[in-house]
Amino acid sequence: MFTILWRTIKDRKLSLLVYCLSALGLIWMYIALLPSMEKMADSLLELLSGYPDAFVSMFPIGAESFANIENFLAIENYSFMVPILMIFLLTAIAGVSLAGEVEKGTAEIVLASPVSRVKIFFGKYIYGMIAVVLFSLCSTLAVAPMAGMYDVAYKLPNYFTMFTMCLLFGWVTFSLAMLLSAIFSEKSRVYMVLGGLYIMMYVIQIVSTLSEQWSDVKYASFFHYYDYESAVVDNIISASSIWVFGILAIIFTIAGAYWFNRRDIAI
Repeated sequence: MFTILWRTIKDRKLSLLVYCLSALGLIWMYIALLPSMEKMADSLLELLSGYPDAFVSMFPIGAESFANIENFLAIENYSFMVPILMIFLLTAIAGVSLAGEVEKGTAEIVLASPVSRVKIFFGKYIYGMIAVVLFSLCSTLAVAPMAGMYDVAYKLPNYFTMFTMCLLFGWVTFSLAMLLSAIFSEKSRVYMVLGGLYIMMYVIQIVSTLSEQWSDVKYASFFHYYDYESAVVDNIISASSIWVFGILAIIFTIAGAYWFNRRDIAI
């Protein structure tokens, strides 16, 4: 299993490095932009006031969004950029790990080795979880040294909480991606299905905010449980987020390992 893990690390380290550097670059940009955005806050809020309420509800920006770095990062970074980068990163890792190997024909070489399929699955799964941890670290705790460079006040405990939220979101995302990769034999199908699911869940989350009639559909979306604002601003993670993400991640992982172990792959 660790041989598979080490080979995966060597093969995929560059792409992980690029994503981690992207996360660091975004934090650096937003921290550097904060003073300018504070000056432009009134003009921006006045501009948004002219848009329909339905449109504004998709981008919940208020005067408090520029009050401190936590509020600013919540609306600018953690609301969209971090989850979308994480989805891209983890989908790519999962898609190449199993479905991609089958598609290229290299799965035959791996499966011919004296290693069980379950160990192969978890060797690649562990690498994905390492990627989740590293990307989450770069997206959250890296705020401390960068904010210090610009003399921007920050609340360090809040970023540990946000780090945990990113871990949970990344865990369930990667577990679902690995399940799909175990099912399909083409990585493009993994990308298409997972991307479609997350687009649908994002739409569900937006629709739930537009009308009281549809408010309950939010529980079908991962983005409802990915409560970045409570995590980074209020330093809170709800029990529902922990339980939903944790239980689903375990279910997806077990199902993925079982399916990969049982499926027919020509050798």
